[in-house]
Amino acid sequence: MSRRAFGRLAAGLGVAIQIGDAPFSPTVPGVPPVSLSVIPFSATEIINPGRGMYNWGGVLDYPIGAYSSWPGQMDYYLRCDWSDIQTGPHTYNWAYLDDRIAAAAANGQRFGLRVMPFNPWTKQSMPSFLWNTSACTAYSYRGSTWYHPNYNDTENYLPYATQLIAALGARYDLDERLAWFDFSLYGDWGQGDIYQAVTDLGVYAPDAADSISVLGYWAEGYQIITLASVTQLVNAHLAAFPNTQLLSTNDSTNYAICKQLLTASTIKPAGLRQDGLTETPSLYGMTAPMWALDPNSYYVSIHDPFLATVMNRWQIAPIATEQGGYSDYDAAVSNVCNYCVSLVASQNPGGTTDSFATAIKYSGYRYAVTAVSIPASVATNSSLPITRTPDMESVSDQ
Repeated sequence: MSRRAFGRLAAGLGVAIQIGDAPFSPTVPGVPPVSLSVIPFSATEIINPGRGMYNWGGVLDYPIGAYSSWPGQMDYYLRCDWSDIQTGPHTYNWAYLDDRIAAAAANGQRFGLRVMPFNPWTKQSMPSFLWNTSACTAYSYRGSTWYHPNYNDTENYLPYATQLIAALGARYDLDERLAWFDFSLYGDWGQGDIYQAVTDLGVYAPDAADSISVLGYWAEGYQIITLASVTQLVNAHLAAFPNTQLLSTNDSTNYAICKQLLTASTIKPAGLRQDGLTETPSLYGMTAPMWALDPNSYYVSIHDPFLATVMNRWQIAPIATEQGGYSDYDAAVSNVCNYCVSLVASQNPGGTTDSFATAIKYSGYRYAVTAVSIPASVATNSSLPITRTPDMESVSDQ
């Protein structure tokens, strides 16, 4: 590469250049000198996938404030019901997902997905062919019949759940348009607990004192899936999506799921999905699970070494969040920074402030190339080594 050609390259990079031991200001005859500097934090955002605000199912509640002009999203996220995809024991409505993935790609977006087995806002999450089987129990609620999954059922629920996960992986694991897949098919909204099902339908869940004997692991409540069933579902995800980024359940509420996913040997280490980004600064709402933070937690009391794995996961895998509809947006900034959040959802802000907008700006990776150097000379027809010095100017490099 000639010095003139490299000058054009340097001008495009917007960085300080050094050749050999001497500083070099790239110039091109006939072209005015270029001032090279790192793009400031306050500048209009350059969007990239896997960072900043992501599009939550088309719900775009943009922040109002100093950074209100977020230029767009390069990730699109969907939570769909199991019944949206599977229509019979061995039949699937692939067009439902294919069309949405294609639409996102046409908009320059990669796709994130979760499949819900129970949606407390509807009564149709379970496929109808499973309604009158051991896979679910019918409850009368608000004048309607609601079908709640029997997550530990080995006759129908687990076989069909793992079959669906395998089918999804066979179709989409190698599809580059799929950015991540949430751990799916357990809990209210698929988020890893059954709080709403217990509260609204009266579904049984053991209390903390009985959880180890009933479930095989300690849980503070609102859990019903046993350790054996967790293992089946986790192994199904790992087998179906070896090439896709997996994210654990919301708030990592279920210790057993989180531990098995995060300690598995995978090409891409599993990340975390968290709720309550904008909750007030308390144990609930922090972008880390309560069982890893609460001094009264069983796992904290026994000094479980896995807690360090959870708290340091941001170093090797993404942390994605949603707002949760809370109102303390100053907490959003501190949570993004303290827990090194990569992705902030566009939905549920409940209000808009400069703090929320600033949290989005801080989230995820933000690299600045602060220096580039090349040797003073190279032999003809040989490669030209270029060394760059990057600076990480945000809270996470995942």
